[in-house]
Amino acid sequence: MTEATNVLREGAAALGINLNDEHMRAFGIYLGGVKEWNRRANLTGLTEDKEIVTKHFLDSLSCLASGKLEGHKRMVDIGTGAGLPGIPLKIVEPGMEITLLDSSRKKAEFLSFIVEELGLSRVRVVCSRVEDFARREDTKESFDVALARAVSPLAVLMEYALPLLRIEGWFVAQKSKRLEKELAAARTAASLLGGEIEEVKEVEVPFLEATRYLVLTRKTRPTPPEYPRRPGIPTKRPLGR
Repeated sequence: MTEATNVLREGAAALGINLNDEHMRAFGIYLGGVKEWNRRANLTGLTEDKEIVTKHFLDSLSCLASGKLEGHKRMVDIGTGAGLPGIPLKIVEPGMEITLLDSSRKKAEFLSFIVEELGLSRVRVVCSRVEDFARREDTKESFDVALARAVSPLAVLMEYALPLLRIEGWFVAQKSKRLEKELAAARTAASLLGGEIEEVKEVEVPFLEATRYLVLTRKTRPTPPEYPRRPGIPTKRPLGR
């Protein structure tokens, strides 16, 4: 992992993060776990160490540029998959309390394994559809920050995330391309769900040529009780269109 190690250290430093030996040990364990479990749990299409470090680990750490994650925050990582961005963030910000949420049983099994291997505390793995999770009495409108690496359209992600946030909580969505086409619908959806897009922040991920954005949405008022709609409906009939 020599080249990937250098990329990780240099890339994190460019993001303003000083990785010590314990951090590097944890990322090494994490990388090995992702590669070992990838075939059985379909964690990522990437296979090369440098690609995983750049496109997954450094990309995840770029969320810190949002300025919303510092301190002892209660966070939820929606559709976390291999634990991204939640686990890289937890490695460098151990004070976070984070819930890793994914509907895939195999991915949840991997997450439980890697959390134990890394010895991470205050991390909960939940296997559930987000629409169901957001309606639970112990979770709805209870998180300080919701995270998502935004594969789904932004308007859909608003319906997943905002019902989980307390008032004045923040949704940090990572987006790469086609952002302008999504923003109008996303702003309408956010307004319906009790939120407001405050900023779209362009971030540079070291060693990655593609442009990345953080869409920062603040929860300003309670989400109406009819949201989120039942599983599958947010994707089939996105708000704001």
